[in-house]
Amino acid sequence: MADDTYSCASGGTIRGGIVSGLAGNLVLDGDSITDQSFGVGGYLWGLPLAGSPWPVVSNGAVASTAIQDVIDRWPTTVRSRSPAAALIRIGTNATGLTQATWQAQYDALVALGIADGIKIIFHAVPPRQGTLVPRAMSDYLQAKAAANPGKVYYVEDCTDCGDASYNALLAYLGDGVHPTAKGTHAMGVRMAPLLKAIFAAHDPRITSASDSYFVSSSISQYVKNPLMSGAPDYWSVSTGGSGTAATAAKVAADAGDANQTPWLRTTINSTGADNHWIAIDTTLAHPALLADLSDIKRLDVIAEVRINALAGAGIKKISMECIEGAIRPSPALSLPVPPDETLTHTMILRQTLPRPAAAHAANTIKFSLSLTAGAALASGVGSLDLRCVSVRGMAS
Repeated sequence: MADDTYSCASGGTIRGGIVSGLAGNLVLDGDSITDQSFGVGGYLWGLPLAGSPWPVVSNGAVASTAIQDVIDRWPTTVRSRSPAAALIRIGTNATGLTQATWQAQYDALVALGIADGIKIIFHAVPPRQGTLVPRAMSDYLQAKAAANPGKVYYVEDCTDCGDASYNALLAYLGDGVHPTAKGTHAMGVRMAPLLKAIFAAHDPRITSASDSYFVSSSISQYVKNPLMSGAPDYWSVSTGGSGTAATAAKVAADAGDANQTPWLRTTINSTGADNHWIAIDTTLAHPALLADLSDIKRLDVIAEVRINALAGAGIKKISMECIEGAIRPSPALSLPVPPDETLTHTMILRQTLPRPAAAHAANTIKFSLSLTAGAALASGVGSLDLRCVSVRGMAS
């Protein structure tokens, strides 16, 4: 109608009165499958593989909780954050309820999102050993999304975790509930293209070498050499553990790549034993950070990473963090590698959760991207490429 008015976040578009392409801050919520202390599930791989276009500013998931708990904490974990969207995986701990009850609870959760103008992205309820209710729940959520276009979305990302009848496969859900490294990766691979279709396109990678506190103290980006110039300068590669060896080299971007920033390639020649490590580090140039978080509440840490034939038989984890001694001013983002797979991916890792309340003297924090060995492997471990790394201090 001529007098209708519509609006959407910057970077989004409107088609027929429906916002197309979500843009803005995101929050997570759910149970132990998403709880930060339990590993964050498929989001660990899914968001990076989707290009991490928008920051996840909060993870409100709590272990052992169910649908009603997400409803009860909505004002604190979702509404108070004013996100563009809430990514929610919930229902595993509600399979004992009657169908009418869990359906009514999902309805109430959808109503909260619509009333607050916050989009809800529901993810499939993973298979659970001993019950087929998660399939019915997932089908119901898919129907809710179809009935509420532009307001509710559904991501079917657990297909590989169950058999044809949606019975849990223990290779993917080790205890019949929680995803293994293989399950986490499979969920992420399924999730990524669906999230890319939901989000507005946005490239968070740094584009200017002068965008650095090292160049000007008025700039709140702290990596000294984000575009890998020179050797590359200010970057180092180290290993820990006898028999673990790696070689570093600078390689050009692929011909035809729209981004011609070179890569720092780390080739893992061998791993010596479980928990040996390879680390790619740079010390940041940054101001002193206050313990009360009144100046910088979080670090927005972004890195483009390409893994090339990385063997899970040798590497069990890829981690990105900012660290000062034993203190992590940016929580670690750790991607588990399936032990029986060899992976090749290009992704953008991003960590934007709030930093702990702690003071940091100027120029003491280090950015680190590391690989942790799972076993000894004499050859064929693979390589990892890194570029476009940025660490920004955010006041809110």
